[in-house]
Amino acid sequence: MEQTCATHPEKPAVYVCDGCRKLLCEDCMEEGHRLLFCRHCGEMAIPLATGAPTTSTELAKERKITAAYSLGDAMAYPFRGLGLYLFAGYVFLLVLLDLFAAVPGLGCAASLFQLLILLILPGFLFRIVRTSAEGETELPDWPDYSELGERLGEWLAFLLVMVMAALPTFVLLKLGGCEAADLLFGGWGLGCWALAALGIVLGVVLWVPGVGSVGTYASGWLGWRADLHVKALVNVFDDAAVTLALLAGLWIASLLLRVFLAFVPVMGVLSSVAVGTYALFVGAHLIGLLFRRNTKMLESIYLGR
Repeated sequence: MEQTCATHPEKPAVYVCDGCRKLLCEDCMEEGHRLLFCRHCGEMAIPLATGAPTTSTELAKERKITAAYSLGDAMAYPFRGLGLYLFAGYVFLLVLLDLFAAVPGLGCAASLFQLLILLILPGFLFRIVRTSAEGETELPDWPDYSELGERLGEWLAFLLVMVMAALPTFVLLKLGGCEAADLLFGGWGLGCWALAALGIVLGVVLWVPGVGSVGTYASGWLGWRADLHVKALVNVFDDAAVTLALLAGLWIASLLLRVFLAFVPVMGVLSSVAVGTYALFVGAHLIGLLFRRNTKMLESIYLGR
């Protein structure tokens, strides 16, 4: 039977006072500089539920994580606050570098800058995932270029996730007797193509919790743990299915627009880069939201809490 507040019986009790022993709802509890207190006697408020916030910092974090957030809010993610300028600047820089790459004598310099952007991109995507899982609703700042070791570590973590995601395709093709060399000479039949397609789908499904776990928990080795990713997907299946469907829609739309706009001078490059960047940033945000909505379940799986 649900316990109710001693002062407001229409509201559920979430804390109990360590002094007067009254059951307290959120209205009967006060936040101090660090601890939570009973509004009636000023003694410390103790949570009734195991794992509930015990400090004002933990309570603020939980409120941020559990705040209402619609799909429309998620789709507008790159355009909120200072994120709009970051998004626009990133798109403008990529388009500029793409145009410079075609100018004689500037191609090498443009390629070098593109390489620098690629160097920090995995870390930025992981940061989007982590801040989204923590309840933030705006794009974070770019990672620091000067922290080269950390950037290389992020690339290594990203590559581990990619290798893990490629394993289903590799295993299925091996089991089906499909050799990669045969593909070069048109030797694949319908069965091999079907196995490759199935492997890619399974790889993408595993890639989502792989990127999500590395980004949310800042642990590169979690990206390799396909066993934990499968367990996570099973336990949050409905939510994960919706996230995967949204990601697939974003990425497919991005690829189609890139194909159709590729031959339009300047505006085609601008449009395709903008759509691709939007899909990339919002996709990472959606993965972070998946971990945000299922915080306790996924923490128990990945962190053993």
